[in-house]
Amino acid sequence: MTRAPLRGADLETVDLVLASHKHSDHLDPETLTGLLAASADARLVLPKSLIDHAKEIGLPSHRYSGTDAGEVVERAGFRVRAVPSAHEQIDRDERGRHLYLGYVIETEGFRLYHSGDSLAYDGLAVELGQKPFDMLFLPINGRDLARGVPGNMTAAEAVDLAALVRPRYLVPHHYDMFTFNTVAVEVFEAEARRLPAGVEPRILQCGERWEIKQ
Repeated sequence: MTRAPLRGADLETVDLVLASHKHSDHLDPETLTGLLAASADARLVLPKSLIDHAKEIGLPSHRYSGTDAGEVVERAGFRVRAVPSAHEQIDRDERGRHLYLGYVIETEGFRLYHSGDSLAYDGLAVELGQKPFDMLFLPINGRDLARGVPGNMTAAEAVDLAALVRPRYLVPHHYDMFTFNTVAVEVFEAEARRLPAGVEPRILQCGERWEIKQ
């Protein structure tokens, strides 16, 4: 639904790439091949359950490494802790490794959480921890299994989680992408009126640059 503002080959100064799960809008071979070629020092981190998949789609094995829920990766000034995501439920492979992850990222005094695709499952707020967040990036498109759309938070559920965690900013994602799997951002705008004082909704335009200060 939205034209990409850039391609992987346009990203020449990337240090770290995080993939949350196997779906191609989160782990896209074409984008990653171009990005890894353009950014010589970039490292891809993905769920350990996807290591074999990464090989199958032709990604260079020396450029990526796996992680799992509870593990921490530190690289290029970033501290990244993986937490479980539930794309309907918390699924694991036959070796007990999580199929879907979200990431708590800390760098230069900032702390943010990107959910990947996930429901607001019981215990997610506990997984995120007690330290304050600057930003939560949460999906808002919901779920419709009858149409083959696996589970994500609705706009209301994203706002409820943010009201509990109380970041400085709540940024919605996973909309205006696929015609069969989207929601009008105005639904989020209406729900965001329930956010408590100190939590600001931030709707980003495609290609927009956003900078915040401490």
